[in-house]
Amino acid sequence: MTKVIQLKRTLWAKKWRILHLMTHFERFPEFMPNVKQCTILEKRSPNSIVMGWLLDLEGIAIRWREQVVLDLKNYAIRFKSLEGDLEQLEGEWRLEQKSGGEVQVQISIAMKIGVPILDRVVQDLVAKKIEKNLEQMLDA
Repeated sequence: MTKVIQLKRTLWAKKWRILHLMTHFERFPEFMPNVKQCTILEKRSPNSIVMGWLLDLEGIAIRWREQVVLDLKNYAIRFKSLEGDLEQLEGEWRLEQKSGGEVQVQISIAMKIGVPILDRVVQDLVAKKIEKNLEQMLDA
């Protein structure tokens, strides 16, 4: 069963500044302790890259490769796993300017481990860790 994570946060910063920080992927381990490695593996075009991830989940290493598409004009980042320990991992970061000067960051992720017994037992734990990592990044 697919687990959906949705997170919204209002930030008081310029939209371009938030997007700039969100695209410093290799710095993610500084803000998210469970992320042990986040590496740009390939630049397919100026707006498309392949990332390699290593996440430590209570001593269990979870690895995957994902394609990231930067939609800079619309202040959005979309990603989808290509291979790895998760059957499905895809989502989007989107920035929306609000009338009072604040920016709403919206993150939506769909994930599935893909092993039926683990889906029931571990998937919620993985989802909570991912959500906590996202909150830690937004707090930074």
